[in-house]
Amino acid sequence: MHIEMPAPSGEELKAARLKAGLSQVDAAVLMGYPVQTGSRGGLQSRTWQALESTSDSRNMPGPIFAMFQLLTGIHPEFALAFGSLLSHARDGTAAFNFYLGIPVDRDHPFRFIVTGDSGGS
Repeated sequence: MHIEMPAPSGEELKAARLKAGLSQVDAAVLMGYPVQTGSRGGLQSRTWQALESTSDSRNMPGPIFAMFQLLTGIHPEFALAFGSLLSHARDGTAAFNFYLGIPVDRDHPFRFIVTGDSGGS
């Protein structure tokens, strides 16, 4: 199976964050990027700001962006779901659990269900 995971431009990352309804700080915390106190006393993430910047050469790596999309529910092809350690979805698709550290419900790990075209695997 091959899954395309291109690195987003700063504009694409910002659009994805806004679509997910997150602030830069919330997005940075979700993805484990550092957050600092800004000059006006509020929190900020200089790393996330740089990733969204059109003038900075740094981009978020594609697989990290795919995880961001999965965690926020905005991935165009795949989704995270709750489940057991190793099980099968109703349609027989293999499903594996993994703990993400910041799940919506801390009592349940997420299950990654592969959906969509597998590319002829």
